Amino acid sequence: MTHHSTSTIGDMNHRFNPTTIIISLTLLLVCRIPVANALTPEEIAKKALDATVLLFMIDANGEVSSGGSGFFVHPNLIATNFHVIDGAEVGKAKPVGLETVYPIERVCAVDEKHDLAILQVSAPKVEPLPFGDSESVKVGAKVFVTGNPLVVFEGTFSDGLISAIREIDGQKLFQVTAPISEGNSGGPVLNARGEVIGVSIGTIPAGQNLNFAIPSIYLKALVEKLIGKKIVVPKVVPSEPQSPVSPSPREMLEKGVELFEQSQFKEAIYFLRSAVRGLNDPKQRARAHLYLGCSRRGFGEPTYSVSVEFEEALSHNPNQTLPLRIGEDHPVFKPLLEKVRSESTGELTVTGSLPQTDIWIDGNEINRRMIGTGTASVRLFKGVYTAEGVYEDAYRKQTVQIKPDEHETLYLELPPILRHSPSSRVSVGEIIPIALDLTSHEPPERVQIRYIIFDKHGVALKRDNEEMHFWDEQPTLSTWIYLVDLPAQEHVGRIAYFIMSDGGRSPKSQYHEISIVDKNVPEINLIEPHVSSEFKVNQPIIVKAKVTDNTSVDAARVHYVFTRLASAKPSGTLPSLPLEREVSSDIYSGEIPAQRSAPGFVWCYVTAIDEGNNERRSDVRRIRIVKPREKRPMIQSKAEDSTTEHLLYQGLWVSHGWAEDLQRNDRSVSRWDRGDLVRLSYLREGKGYQTLGVNLDYSYQIPDNINATIEWGPAIKDGAIAFAFLGGVARNRSTDSGLFEANHGARSALDDPTQITPFLGASLKLYPLDTVTVDVAGSIKLRSIDTFSSGESNSIEKHLQHYEMGIRVYVTPTLNLTVGYGKWYLGNRGNASVQIGLGVTF
Repeated sequence: MTHHSTSTIGDMNHRFNPTTIIISLTLLLVCRIPVANALTPEEIAKKALDATVLLFMIDANGEVSSGGSGFFVHPNLIATNFHVIDGAEVGKAKPVGLETVYPIERVCAVDEKHDLAILQVSAPKVEPLPFGDSESVKVGAKVFVTGNPLVVFEGTFSDGLISAIREIDGQKLFQVTAPISEGNSGGPVLNARGEVIGVSIGTIPAGQNLNFAIPSIYLKALVEKLIGKKIVVPKVVPSEPQSPVSPSPREMLEKGVELFEQSQFKEAIYFLRSAVRGLNDPKQRARAHLYLGCSRRGFGEPTYSVSVEFEEALSHNPNQTLPLRIGEDHPVFKPLLEKVRSESTGELTVTGSLPQTDIWIDGNEINRRMIGTGTASVRLFKGVYTAEGVYEDAYRKQTVQIKPDEHETLYLELPPILRHSPSSRVSVGEIIPIALDLTSHEPPERVQIRYIIFDKHGVALKRDNEEMHFWDEQPTLSTWIYLVDLPAQEHVGRIAYFIMSDGGRSPKSQYHEISIVDKNVPEINLIEPHVSSEFKVNQPIIVKAKVTDNTSVDAARVHYVFTRLASAKPSGTLPSLPLEREVSSDIYSGEIPAQRSAPGFVWCYVTAIDEGNNERRSDVRRIRIVKPREKRPMIQSKAEDSTTEHLLYQGLWVSHGWAEDLQRNDRSVSRWDRGDLVRLSYLREGKGYQTLGVNLDYSYQIPDNINATIEWGPAIKDGAIAFAFLGGVARNRSTDSGLFEANHGARSALDDPTQITPFLGASLKLYPLDTVTVDVAGSIKLRSIDTFSSGESNSIEKHLQHYEMGIRVYVTPTLNLTVGYGKWYLGNRGNASVQIGLGVTF
């Protein structure tokens, strides 16, 4: 930043004429001074990153369903995109740069049309980001974006420009050049003053720098509705485009004042007129007009022209006074300013009917300016204004015209505020006290409660009105307390009511309901299924409930319904089944029939009815119904200890082997040019789980050659090694007719010998990874019998039945691959084979 002293300007005045001075001053002020309310990029980054969070959303399976960005817009309130939280069950927010993680307590508000949501957390005080005026944003404006690209690049800050303002599918969007990647969704887009003017929504990967943001006006409306108060956003009046070598309006104002003090009135008029056109701040504009009027007087213009400038100054700042540089008691300007003030301004006093009422004024150059609480006075320029009183959630507006040299008074009578916290449940025989706190400028003449009494079965018994009696007064709060008693009779099930004052329903008085219950009504604690229970299709659901006052219980039932969607919570009475009481216990149990349809959710609750026909309902449980497959790994946020559940796989395999014919015509012949051995397998295995499998090996060249094997192994908890037992039967027909003829003479093919061989073995399984299994197995024959057509038998001893080793890889949740090598004996055929197979896991 370059500074120029006054002495330098004075020296130039002695050497050059006024025209030269103006040109020289313009050149000297090439380096513009930033606008006072603008921030440096470093300041904006610090402010934005302190309020930005990284969001982790977790679905009903416990898996991270999405990640994104958010930012604080109010204490404990975080704004983000709706698509970031859509479908999530729970979530967490991690402040950028910190290790602290805050659980998301609830979703306070959503605007699906504009893809916005507001979340609530319990966090220490965080400075929320202020809102800017998104309606005044122009193409070419400088913007900054904060977020967490791809989730892993936490706390990224970048800048860019508004490249276009578009309307897509009926929605206004900002197109920006600042990078917006996956994970940036929900992050803030800020202007040069560090104010939020948009929310990052996404990008078009096929393009280049096609990034989009939602204007903040929609988020501002959502926050205002949630907190019940309006958010003041100063309007930004864009200044005229400046030449790169032109000084800023603020610099021209200061230079004009400096030239006025040096009595260079003509040059001062030039700078002050230029400054007025670009200044946005009303007080600065008022100051510029004031000095402009004084300069015009010094230049010799008539008093009328000075009065015009003074009037302009007062229109921007009615409280404008003569600065010390001119002199507060200036003999010429003070009387002239007072005369203009009396001809153009008046005074307004506004009083609110409720204490601590915020008074706001809107009109002319005064834009949403708070002027006091309760009663406030202010001097305003002539014209029409709107005064608004705000007290909690109540608003009242009224217009008033300000006339010169007059004093106007305005009384804002705000609507009454109703406070009522009803009881939700009372016992039979008790008196129901219903209290009402009514805050208003004056007490109502009549307060009534209109109620309906229902019996135990929901049938309306009585409709009536009853006066609420005045009980107490708090004059300092303008609050009047009313009370009425309603009896909780034995035959009554519930009472519904609302409150009326002076013949009309009181503000925000909704229907309230009070349940009337027996003192000995059963208390139900639903034990099973648990909140996190999960059942498979075709699996019955066990229900257990503890009823504490079981001496008077007449019946207990479980109510249930099946839904497809997690959010489709049923209403009304559901189909039910009776529960049986366990012997000498207060536990009632039963079963919900197995769901034989597609996966979804079962909603259930238990009801108990006592001898007096009083019914109590347990809490509602949502139970997940899944396909009969095992759980996938559960991914957790890096803020927690990550855990991975072991996998249990079951599936079908088909393998094909390239076999070697070991004996043919008394010599060994290799036949790797064609396949011979086929294996069909079912296997259920996994680290820490029991092993169960069935194998069928056969030769499709000699279909009678078949081996059937059963495999079983115990579960070893958390074991990386498991073992299993093998057992089976081999049925084989020999085709070596040459060998037979050598020993027995000629025979037909039907006379080929058949042997049935039982065998036993074992296998060892290694689990280097959850999705990889290394298997080594072998078995031996117990006996071998060849039976010929002649009835003769010949015992053939072949101790080794088979051996094999291989590896199985579970490529995807539904696809697996097996590769192995081994030797199988089918009759007198020893088949050395390389096995390659594909399988389906389910």
